[in-house]
Amino acid sequence: MLVHDKEANKKMVEGLAIPQHSEAGSIETFIFLCYIGKVNRQRSIEQNRGLRRNDRMILETERLVLRPWEEADAEDLYSYARHPEVGPIAGWAVHTDVENSREIIRGILSAPETYAVVLKETGRPVGSIGLMLGKASNIGIPETEGEIGCWIGVPYWGRGLIPEAVRELMRHGFEELNLERIWYGYFDGNIKSKRVQEKCGFHYHHTAENVPCAIEGVLRT
Repeated sequence: MLVHDKEANKKMVEGLAIPQHSEAGSIETFIFLCYIGKVNRQRSIEQNRGLRRNDRMILETERLVLRPWEEADAEDLYSYARHPEVGPIAGWAVHTDVENSREIIRGILSAPETYAVVLKETGRPVGSIGLMLGKASNIGIPETEGEIGCWIGVPYWGRGLIPEAVRELMRHGFEELNLERIWYGYFDGNIKSKRVQEKCGFHYHHTAENVPCAIEGVLRT
């Protein structure tokens, strides 16, 4: 996994606990990266600050709005989450139908600090991003740390949208949630995720073997 830490030049720490449980029985290899240091952004904190609308946090970048998922997003979610190249490489199963996507919005995607990645030019979600804080993550981190998870629909690969969303979530995590460290990992073989993390300044921390994921009966190295 890669990690980012709030102190600019602090060295990587060792010995972070690895996941011990999962929704299903799959065991995989997970590569941990960590961000150490504040996010370097051109605009000021005041200009970038997330907004609360109707008690919901809304984050914004040049091309994106990051907002909570809504049940009305189910069809858009399904249109991307049904693709076999999106979910399995990130450790979750493809969505089976629109109602399945709606159930996932009600459950998993309704968690705090979980956002639909909405393209400004269309006003519709094209991916998802979230920050799991402390015990909400399953990698054994304290409440002062968070773990990023994200994906984007295949038609939007290669446009730099997820790095844009990740940088904004990092800013939000450090400057508004006062996190000390942010983790971001990928399953072995997910080269696209690795490249995103490196573009956003994350650095290799350690590799964990036999990590559970949410796809039943799948083993990866």
